[in-house]
Amino acid sequence: MMNCSNLRRMAAKIFGAIAVAAMAVGCSATVDSELGFELVPESHKMQMRHLTFKGDKVIRFNASSSNQDKIVLDSLPCKYVETSLLRVDSLLSSNVSYGFMGVERSDTFGMRSARFASSMMFMNIVDETTGWGYRPIFDSLKLVLSIENYGADTVTPVKYNVFELKRPLLGSLISDKDTTAYTCSDIDAAQIIERSEPIFTFTFPNEGDVVSSATVSLEPVDMTEGGASWDFIRRLMLIPDNYNTSEWDGYARDNDSLYKSESKFAKAFHGIYIEPDMSSVKESARGSLYAVKLAASGIYLQGRSRNPEDPTLVKDTIGMAYYFVDESSAEIKALGMSANMIDHDYSKSLTSAPSRLASVRMAGYDESGARLPHSERDLVSEGYVEGMAGVVTEVYFTDDFLQQLWDMHSENGEEFRAVAINQSLMKVYLKGADYDWNTTQSNAAALLEPLNNSIVRLGTYTNINRLTAISDYYYQYEQQQNTELAYGGKLNRSRGCYVMDITAHTQLLCNYVRSLKEEGKSLADYDEKRMPRTIQLGPEAISPYTMKRTVLQGASTESQTTTAPIQIEINYTMIK
Repeated sequence: MMNCSNLRRMAAKIFGAIAVAAMAVGCSATVDSELGFELVPESHKMQMRHLTFKGDKVIRFNASSSNQDKIVLDSLPCKYVETSLLRVDSLLSSNVSYGFMGVERSDTFGMRSARFASSMMFMNIVDETTGWGYRPIFDSLKLVLSIENYGADTVTPVKYNVFELKRPLLGSLISDKDTTAYTCSDIDAAQIIERSEPIFTFTFPNEGDVVSSATVSLEPVDMTEGGASWDFIRRLMLIPDNYNTSEWDGYARDNDSLYKSESKFAKAFHGIYIEPDMSSVKESARGSLYAVKLAASGIYLQGRSRNPEDPTLVKDTIGMAYYFVDESSAEIKALGMSANMIDHDYSKSLTSAPSRLASVRMAGYDESGARLPHSERDLVSEGYVEGMAGVVTEVYFTDDFLQQLWDMHSENGEEFRAVAINQSLMKVYLKGADYDWNTTQSNAAALLEPLNNSIVRLGTYTNINRLTAISDYYYQYEQQQNTELAYGGKLNRSRGCYVMDITAHTQLLCNYVRSLKEEGKSLADYDEKRMPRTIQLGPEAISPYTMKRTVLQGASTESQTTTAPIQIEINYTMIK
């Protein structure tokens, strides 16, 4: 027997749930008053329904029935979504804590390359009296890399060119208004490097290098008098312009206090830019990309000073570390700037043939920022999602889908005042997976590699270039509150699919369609600027630079069917 306190708690929960549902669909003041008198008002008529969009069909049944006695109302052919591809071309890339470098080829995704520009800051104070010492000698310059993520084979050596920045990043490559730069930023247009004058080169990885933490030697390009390499080193070591004349007393002193003031140093040395030398990458090599943690990476200069009484004798070994981004204080951190640039060339692959995506007409944006219409892109049954500002999958809700939302408000000639979406789930399956989990499990061996290499979690966006998420994927709140949203979005390895809770977005679609109906309009009057009907599946917002890639099943096309097209399940309540 249930005791009274339990009964009261259950009644409170039921009442609360009904009240929330009523508010969500906009009940009038009269209805609110009635709810105060009746737990389940007799003047209300509520009916629950369930829609399953699965396998290019829509199945509607009475969700109020028991599992053993579900009443299927109808099952009809329905082209509820269409899938196409979008190239992400303007992901925010300034001050993201990492510098990305490398080249990677794939048969499916073609070639992607990454390069970065970063400020640099000294880590030691130079002696006021002797500076770098008497007639200091340059020994070597080493690049210290703290690599926190990498992809592909990690053994293919790639040559890199290093340039000195001739102008500060802020105000040139990085906007001085909002300190932003994007992956499509043009380093040459910013005019901050002299393309014909790299100051160093290096090859990475070399045989025996430890990928997670490596120190590589920078090879000077031009150490002749007045050469780019020598000029950069000379200024770092405080050797004056007149070093080869009798006017110099031989001491490399810090007369301009560069090593006493971070702001002065930042004005004298704007930073460096590292890019892969594309000619060094063999077409048959896969290559790799690396994520370099800037706060733990930099360059280390080594040298020696001479004995003033006998310059042929070495007196001391000297050195200086320069970090790309110094986070020791807010003031110094504010001087640190970085920006990443990433390119994708889908015409190239590991083989002589173009990559699988080379011939696909993808969605994009014109110069004014307007998005190309859905009709001007190719529909695909096989979707792709990659990080590093690559290609993502767009899901377009068709008129057939919107018509189902339109019809939710009426049944058998009976009109309902409001519809509350209780839950709406979108399931997206990996290539090779099936609706039937038993079939998926029997294909486990073939799915193992895709499961391991796929992106762990997908986000859902209305504008992925700006990481504008649908209302269900409120990732800022998730980060601030250190919680996980009901949205989900993670890869279910047992089922081989991603499950996204898009309840709020579906409710907004339903409300907008209802408003068209009330205004006497039709679906032909649908304005996507007011309510987007196209969403993008991309990497989760906290890791847009993931190097993993996902191949998934979209919607069947006229020329190609897919085993498990995108599935959508909607539970909703109709309120009289």
